[in-house]
Amino acid sequence: MVAFPRPFEPAEQLARALAERGALTEYVTGFVWPLDDSEAIATRAAGYLLGRRASAGVRRRIRPRLTGAAVHAFPSVDLGRTIAAALGWRGLEDRLWELDDHRFARLAAGRLSTNEVVHGYEHASLELFRKAREKRTATVLHVSSVHPSFHDAIFDREYERHPEFKSSVSWRLRERRHRRDERRIAEYALADAIIVPSALSKRSLVESGVPVERIETVALGAGPDTRPPAAQTPHAGPLRVLYAGKVSFHKGCHLLLEAWAHLSSKDGLLTLAGQNDLTAASFAVRGTEFTGPVSQADVFQLMDSADLLVLPTLCDSFGMVITEALTRGLPVLTTANAGAADLIDEGVNGWVVPAGDVPSLHERLAWCDSHVDDLRAMRARVLASAVGRTWDAHRTDLRNALSRRNLL
Repeated sequence: MVAFPRPFEPAEQLARALAERGALTEYVTGFVWPLDDSEAIATRAAGYLLGRRASAGVRRRIRPRLTGAAVHAFPSVDLGRTIAAALGWRGLEDRLWELDDHRFARLAAGRLSTNEVVHGYEHASLELFRKAREKRTATVLHVSSVHPSFHDAIFDREYERHPEFKSSVSWRLRERRHRRDERRIAEYALADAIIVPSALSKRSLVESGVPVERIETVALGAGPDTRPPAAQTPHAGPLRVLYAGKVSFHKGCHLLLEAWAHLSSKDGLLTLAGQNDLTAASFAVRGTEFTGPVSQADVFQLMDSADLLVLPTLCDSFGMVITEALTRGLPVLTTANAGAADLIDEGVNGWVVPAGDVPSLHERLAWCDSHVDDLRAMRARVLASAVGRTWDAHRTDLRNALSRRNLL
């Protein structure tokens, strides 16, 4: 059984990996739309009533196609959070996310059968795993973050360097984090095996006392349809740099804007695509544009017209946007605290700089600006480096990891 309360590509890929082997009993999730016209109707209604973000949120709630396996949805789980997110009610969205994870884990526990392996995801599995222990059922925890203590050490230091961000919503929500961290740590202890997406995530767990012998590393993938022929066509004109994701302190966007502001070039363009959590003053930087939230298809189009993707994250257990960029032939500049930095071959498909280091970030951006033709000539090498990093490969890696532990 695979259990996750909301749309999440890695969870659905896990379910597919098991279904392809005939080993998936059931995929349990929150509310989803059936694969018929009701989804299109709901999308239009949400767009009319609540705006584009609500429409996009509903569109992601399509019931997964899983051959030979049942999909069980709890209709009330994650519905309120989705509406709160669409309305921009960040505090309520965060509280409902927490409550829904707890409720989902209890509801999923009621569907657990004996002689199953149960796959759960961090923060949404505690009650489910406790029930599994009672039934002597094997548990696999899929962790998509780093250990809380590892995370805290990084961000507490960065908040001290930039105290102006202590007035942000993210800072105010920290009061809720400690009980959530206790829940995650309790889930680590109940898991027979833990799947993490990167060496960074694994190191954070091991350094915090999680036994290394219980951890498997399986890198995430990207869809095979994300590699267009146009990705090998050089662009003309000034440097075009793309950031895609939540425009936030945690992703290091304040550092990217600082580094960009010191570039001597007056013609380059930095596009930031995603929900903005920074202040309006942060965007008073020459040569920047902010698109706001965009669809996945729009992100791919932006990648096709960019010369470089930058993910300046302070800490990311993976950073799937890196994989997506590589499979489109787009060179990547990221930090050592991005798990997907494992995929970067320095100077071949991108570069890695220390996290939080504005001078290093600026230096590499300046090189790209003065060597834009060399940067564009990298695209074929970038595409070649991404071969084998599809979701198909990810599912194979997952099955191999589970088989090594006699969990498949």
